[in-house]
Amino acid sequence: MDKVTFKDWLFALIGLLFTLSGLLIIQKDFNTGIATLVFFGACFAVAVHIIVRKLRLQRQSLRTVTVIGGEPIHASKKRIALLGIGLLAFGSTLMLFQSDDNKIFYGITLLIAITGAVLLVGLFSGRLAKTYIQFDPSGFTFGYPKGKVSIPWEAITDLSRGEIHNNQAVFLSVAAENILVEPASYLAKVNKQMVSSRKWTGADFVIMTSTYGIDAPVLMAAIERYITQPEARAELLAQRKLSED
Repeated sequence: MDKVTFKDWLFALIGLLFTLSGLLIIQKDFNTGIATLVFFGACFAVAVHIIVRKLRLQRQSLRTVTVIGGEPIHASKKRIALLGIGLLAFGSTLMLFQSDDNKIFYGITLLIAITGAVLLVGLFSGRLAKTYIQFDPSGFTFGYPKGKVSIPWEAITDLSRGEIHNNQAVFLSVAAENILVEPASYLAKVNKQMVSSRKWTGADFVIMTSTYGIDAPVLMAAIERYITQPEARAELLAQRKLSED
């Protein structure tokens, strides 16, 4: 999974070549050149990011992973802000310099810009920042703006990691009847989300680890440790008390 593939290098090379071609086009057709430069420059940057990430993960050697119990791990505001600004700038620039007669492309770039704007509004309003994950002696918790879901360690039936559109992810399947939802009125929405998640990913819950600034192998190793080593869960309570003192 962390091996740099031929496709990764190929996408990076294609992105680089078209980015360089944008520098040539811009001398004859400024608008087309800028659009080409922005679009394929972004593609090249994403491809390079994926390669660098995989090379970094290959160098990781995990022995044991410990976590401070009872401390919410919030979504990274910095990463959300960078993503929102990037999408807004990317979509807006392509809208500005694209051909006027290409309505389909205009609609796509408008959607990208709106997505970036929505992320920034959600961040500055505090809504996105309320999302978190948390390790407790009793189980693993997902925190949302309107409630939280606590999953006892014994209720996690399957754990795996993978990628969604080249983004690191950890997948959890659970015994749904054993999860705890607060407030109780939030249960119907959680069940609906689980059904949708199962349909699209095959798992009840999906953690996009880059959202929290954590590598997928690290997060998975931590969760797996507390599932398979019940005696290790006591340290979550001890670390929480230490942080409170």
